[in-house]
Amino acid sequence: MTSGQKIAFSLLASIALFAGIVLGLNTTLFNQLESRFYTQSKIEQNTGQLNKISESCDAYISEILTQVETGEKAWVKDSSVRSYYVQNPSESDVNKRRQLTEELFAKIPALDGIRIIDKNGRNLHYSSFDETDVLKQTGITKVYKNYPDVQKDADEIEFELLSKKFSGLKPTILFDDARNRLIIGAPFNWVDGVYAGQAIFYFNMIGVQKALTRRNALQLGENLTLYSNSDFDGGLILNLPAGERQSFKEPVLKYWKSREGLASKSDAPEKLLQTENGTFWMILSSTKDAAVKISGLYSSDIFELSDEIKLLLYICIFITIFLFCFLIFSLERDPMVLLKKCIKKI
Repeated sequence: MTSGQKIAFSLLASIALFAGIVLGLNTTLFNQLESRFYTQSKIEQNTGQLNKISESCDAYISEILTQVETGEKAWVKDSSVRSYYVQNPSESDVNKRRQLTEELFAKIPALDGIRIIDKNGRNLHYSSFDETDVLKQTGITKVYKNYPDVQKDADEIEFELLSKKFSGLKPTILFDDARNRLIIGAPFNWVDGVYAGQAIFYFNMIGVQKALTRRNALQLGENLTLYSNSDFDGGLILNLPAGERQSFKEPVLKYWKSREGLASKSDAPEKLLQTENGTFWMILSSTKDAAVKISGLYSSDIFELSDEIKLLLYICIFITIFLFCFLIFSLERDPMVLLKKCIKKI
């Protein structure tokens, strides 16, 4: 066969084989590629990002706890801070605790405020929220409102609800989506380790996100949304669609509830809500056992082979088949070439 004939036969054979392969790809092979390779790689990619956020969030909270409660020089352990329980503290204690509080706010930009509430839920021994919590001030001495009054004036959480979550032994993390903030409650001991109340620290989510962005856990433009239930249990959601906060709240909380108590956390995405065009919003969670639940929302499209990738696969397959067929037909020598060689020898 001549070179032109080889090309023609290779092209015809390639088209025939390609047509059969296309039927197979559209029925079984693409499904195998999606489930075993493409979808799994997308799950690993997104789970890896969520795990990174989870680890950074845990490290950030651990650093906060070290500064406010668990460290040797923690804020609540300083004797000058404990003097908030004293009616007439010394001037040196007042100056030192003011300095320590200013340093704490400087070290933690996300910190909005602090309150020390007596275990009786009524007496407020300290508050950084001067505008809403201070009843009167005489010199360096401030007299604070009772917490029930603060609750009404500042639209704060009832102490009865807080006390159900707080422990007198260890710090507790609460989620308050109504006010878009994280709350950390640390046991406040007066003297000789006697439990006296709760030191409550309030953190705004904008500051928390900036801290995670500085740690390269979040990219610029990525946002975390805080969700919580009536018991102030909750977590953080990545990639929430704009303007859809209320639409996703109940499905997300239900999803988190279903994962509680599981011995092993599945990394498979689950359908959450259906969109108008027939696709689904999928939810995927970090596999880390962390203090804060971290999940992400993704369109079901990203776990499927796109039309562009399928087209690229078709082109690569057709070219491969054509070259293979051309190689097979080229194994037979061209008679014209053999004739020319014989003539040259003569």
